[in-house]
Amino acid sequence: MNSALGFGVSVVPFASFEPAPRDVVLDFRSLSRQAPPHMDPRAIADQARKVAVGDFGSQERTLYIAPTENGGFCYQWTPAYGGCSARSHRISAWGSLIVPEGTNAEATASPGNRAAFSTAVREMRQRSASRWLVGYSLDLGAAVVIRFSDGTEIEPTVVKVGQPIEASFFFYEVPPEKRTATVKAVVVQAIDDHHNVVGEQQIR
Repeated sequence: MNSALGFGVSVVPFASFEPAPRDVVLDFRSLSRQAPPHMDPRAIADQARKVAVGDFGSQERTLYIAPTENGGFCYQWTPAYGGCSARSHRISAWGSLIVPEGTNAEATASPGNRAAFSTAVREMRQRSASRWLVGYSLDLGAAVVIRFSDGTEIEPTVVKVGQPIEASFFFYEVPPEKRTATVKAVVVQAIDDHHNVVGEQQIR
């Protein structure tokens, strides 16, 4: 375990971030119109804020966050995707998958053979690697660590957001040598100041 984990990142008050532009506010507002009543996240769109800008190689992505009426939050990385959290998962991570160089990217079975095709798709996913990773941890006092299949680890860039969001948001562009046929990101963990794992998300 790395003994120099960064626990000193300051928590930034949510209200101190720049308000989101109108088109983003409208995006958050549309979540309620598009969702079935039992899945309405009830985002408070007018309180949305611009929280971070991540450099993902050829493209910058901006993180916007809006609180929800039920105590959670909704988020979006634009131009990309987003979601909402009702605080049921301590940590969440996702990213852009690619098939690394050095693997056979051609389908090995016809879609007409459902069993063989399903196996080929599963094997293709197993060979894939994350090009970039984003996510959040609900443990504000914890450090975020990305672990790789070769036993190495890194700490991604983290922004800790205060009330009413109370979550750490992270982003990381995976370098080419860490997204190969044999080396890839496998898990994201939240580590407390006693070096205990308090949250974990496998990278599929």
